[in-house]
Amino acid sequence: MEYNFNISKTDKTLFITLEYQLSEDNAPKLLEELIAYKDEDIEEAVFDVTKLVYLSSSGIRVIMYIKNRFKNAPKIVFVNCAKDIRNVLDLIGFSSIIRFTETESNDADSTNEWQEKLAEMRRKDLEDYAARNSVVAHLMKMGQDDEEY
Repeated sequence: MEYNFNISKTDKTLFITLEYQLSEDNAPKLLEELIAYKDEDIEEAVFDVTKLVYLSSSGIRVIMYIKNRFKNAPKIVFVNCAKDIRNVLDLIGFSSIIRFTETESNDADSTNEWQEKLAEMRRKDLEDYAARNSVVAHLMKMGQDDEEY
């Protein structure tokens, strides 16, 4: 399984580069690898989220773990956060613990790849949502008598 993240450390800064998603598929593995840095003198955790298009509650728990369990309660920085993800983080009150920054990028291929991946993930989410609702509607119908219609 490909986990789609990279961790490196320079002095007192931890750099975490995330790919397209931080979800229940890869967040436990990321957390497992981050635990090795828990007692080190980390002052800042910098997340490069340039390509991140999906952040689940499992991913949010990773951020909270770093903030609450690391030795120095390091500052959390998100670099190039997508507007949708930032809006959700703002909504749940994370703008008080995350500093958002932007870097300039002239890489059109990277931007196109990111947009294509986002569109693909949204299509998949919509298909999954439709399939779940179809099953729920069918189960609800099975639980009722035909006379009620």
